[in-house]
Amino acid sequence: MAKGGSRYQPEDGPLMSNGKKAVAPPKTGFMHFLYNKEAGTCCGRTSKSWFQIIVFYIIFYFLLALFWLGCLKIFLSTIDYQLPRFYGPGTIIGVNPGMF
Repeated sequence: MAKGGSRYQPEDGPLMSNGKKAVAPPKTGFMHFLYNKEAGTCCGRTSKSWFQIIVFYIIFYFLLALFWLGCLKIFLSTIDYQLPRFYGPGTIIGVNPGMF
């Protein structure tokens, strides 16, 4: 440590580690993220990547809707529309469901 200096003071010399000057990263902003002319990307993705994602989610939600409709069909096929399932003397509701 030199006389009168602080060991916590940053180095003022032009050389940094490995004898090279520190280079600032290129400035990027939100507008550059939205559309990058150099890389041809929109929101960090190429048009091929956007197409693949859109096709994947169309197929995914279509299959999810089919699964949901299948479960609904199975549920509705088990319902008796004439008589409630939990009605009668041996159930929790009992014979008169509106009274205790």
